[in-house]
Amino acid sequence: MSIVNVLREMLRRPAVGRRPLRLESLEERCMLSYTLIADDAGAFALPGRPALNEDGTVAFRARHGAGVDFIFTSAGGPLTLIAVTKNAGDAFAGDHPINSQGAVAFRTTFGAGGQAIFTSRA
Repeated sequence: MSIVNVLREMLRRPAVGRRPLRLESLEERCMLSYTLIADDAGAFALPGRPALNEDGTVAFRARHGAGVDFIFTSAGGPLTLIAVTKNAGDAFAGDHPINSQGAVAFRTTFGAGGQAIFTSRA
């Protein structure tokens, strides 16, 4: 059921103690727009969850088919490289939170053993 149909159904119910809702103005406010940050149409997979800060900058991990991991940020323009794995078996793990200043925290698992947590500034 679409959001418009759900709202129409809600409007049919008696409004006890509520102001009437104008569906026309609500439909206008529900118009959403989206910005493409990255996709997996090329040589990269996009594992994990992206993180979004208050300024609209997204931090995310991309994995190249050759087994190299990258962490990027973007607000809809060019990608900014934050980190890249260099050794076979190294990988970024977990989430990659980004704060309002653009600093990204990330965990690396090393192929030779061990893990470390880093922060970087975009």
